Amino acid sequence: MLDESISFTRPFSGTVTFDIINSGDKKEIYDSIKGPIILESKDMAEVMFLTKVIGNYNINKIGNTFIFENNGWAVALKRK
Repeated sequence: MLDESISFTRPFSGTVTFDIINSGDKKEIYDSIKGPIILESKDMAEVMFLTKVIGNYNINKIGNTFIFENNGWAVALKRK
């Protein structure tokens, strides 16, 4: 993690970089991001790809923001 962004690298899949928007309690993060959870097929494909790259986290997309959550903690990230 550098500055206010984070990058994940996986062999043969390249690097995925995100800007860190916010982190904290899961409920607080969801309350701070406005808009509905996106469930379109393109967005679901991105979420499935990220699950393979990053690991088994609950990942949702609201607008252009991905929320990664685990054990009551969440991080809101925007893909660069």
